[in-house]
Amino acid sequence: MKSIGFALAPDNVFILPQDGVVNRWGSIPFLLWIATAGMPLQRTLEVSQPIWTSEVHASTMAATSSASTLNSIPFALFLLTLYTCAGLMVMSKPKTVFSMLSRQWPLLLLLLFVAASIVWSHNREKVLMNTVHNIGTLLITLAAALRYRKEPWLLPRHIGYVLGANIALHLLAVITLPSYAIEWDGRWRGLTGQANGLGAIGLCAFWANTVTLIGTRNDRYHLHLVFAICAAIAMLGANSMTSVLSSCCALVLILTFTGRTTRYRSGLRIFLGGLSVMFLVLAVGVMFLGNAMDMGKLLGMAGRSGDFTGRTEIWIAALKAIGARPWVGWGFDDNAYLIQTTDMPYTTYHNGYLDLMVRGGMIALGLCALLLVKWLLELKRTAYVGIEILPFAIPFILSMLVYNSTEATLVMPRDQMWLIFLVILFLGTCKRWPTSRPMILRRKR
Repeated sequence: MKSIGFALAPDNVFILPQDGVVNRWGSIPFLLWIATAGMPLQRTLEVSQPIWTSEVHASTMAATSSASTLNSIPFALFLLTLYTCAGLMVMSKPKTVFSMLSRQWPLLLLLLFVAASIVWSHNREKVLMNTVHNIGTLLITLAAALRYRKEPWLLPRHIGYVLGANIALHLLAVITLPSYAIEWDGRWRGLTGQANGLGAIGLCAFWANTVTLIGTRNDRYHLHLVFAICAAIAMLGANSMTSVLSSCCALVLILTFTGRTTRYRSGLRIFLGGLSVMFLVLAVGVMFLGNAMDMGKLLGMAGRSGDFTGRTEIWIAALKAIGARPWVGWGFDDNAYLIQTTDMPYTTYHNGYLDLMVRGGMIALGLCALLLVKWLLELKRTAYVGIEILPFAIPFILSMLVYNSTEATLVMPRDQMWLIFLVILFLGTCKRWPTSRPMILRRKR
C-alpha cells in the first residue's frame, strides 16, 4: 500500500486509500509448489539403464497403486501446509474470491464433475485424493491471483526466477551426476523421472523468462536471459521435440502480441486462425487418417519415430476406452483401473485431449473447452486484468494446447503447467486494481 503524507492534509481531514492492501505472501504457496517440479521428493534417484516393456508396466502399476497414494508423509505434510496457508489467505478476501469463482463457473462445474466421478470409478480412493488436490490447487491459484492482481507482470517474472533456478539445478545434475541425470539412450532427464518431464519444465521456464525479456525489457543482472538459455539447452538435451515446438509457438506468439500496430494485430488474427486450422487438420490426420498416408516415412525424413515413439498405439487404446464410455469416462483415478486391467504401460495416453476424454468423457472435454472460450471472450473487457496480461497469457495457453497434442497436462492438479494455467485464468477475470484518487473524509469536531 502506498504511503500517504498526512502532513499535507488539514487537521480535520482523514485521507483513506482506496487501493486496499496487497497480500505479498499470497504467491508463496504457488511459487513453492512449482519450485518442486521434477524434484525427487517422492522417489529415489536411480541409475539410468535400459528398461523392458514389462518393467515399464510394473513401474506404472506401482505408481498408480493405492499404496503410492501417501508414500511420502513429509511431502504430504508439505502439500497440506501449502493448501492450509493458501486457504487462510483466500478466506481473508471472501467477497473478491466469490466474484472470481462466480466468473469461472465452468471450472467449478468441471471440478464438481471430477468429484462426482467417484460414483462410477473403479478406484474411488484415487478419485478422492485427486479431489483433495484439486481443491488445494484451487486455493493456491486463487491466492496467487489475488497477489498478482495489482502487478500482473510480476507473475511471469517470478515464475521465470523460480523455474529458471529449478532448471539450473537439473542441468547441474546432468554435469555432476550423469549416470543418474542422463538416460541410457543419451537423453537428459536431470533430477526428473524422465526426459519429457525435463522438457515440460524447460517449456514453462522458457516462456516465463522470454516473455519477461521481450514484454518488459527489464532483465536485472541478465538472469532472465541466462535462465531462458538454460531452458532451451535443457529441452534440446532432453530431445523433447514437443517442448521445443511448443516453445517456438510461444516465442512467435510473444513477438506477435507485443506488437503495437493495428496492421500487426490484424495479422495476428489471421495467424491464430491459421494455427487453429492447422492444429485441427494435423490432429485429425494423425489420429484418424493415418492409414491413408505413410506417416512413418514422412516423420522418418525428419529424424523422428514414424509412430510418434509408440504414441499412435496408445492413442488407439485411448479411442477404444473412450468408445466404451464416451460421455462420463472411467473416472479421475489417474487411469489406475485401465492400467491394471488393460496392461497399459504408461500413466497417461500422451495426448491431453484423449486422456481427458478417457477420464471424463465428452462432458469433461466440453467443460474444458467452455472454460477456455469464456475466458477468451472476457479478455476484451477493459475492467478486467485480462487486457493487461494478454501478451503473456495467450502465448502460454496456446503453447500448452500444442504441448497437449502428444503429452497430457489437462486437469492434472499436481502438474506445474496446469497450476500456471489456473493462475492466468483467475487473474484474467479479476477486476483491475482501483486507480482512483484517495477518498477524503472530514473529521467531525
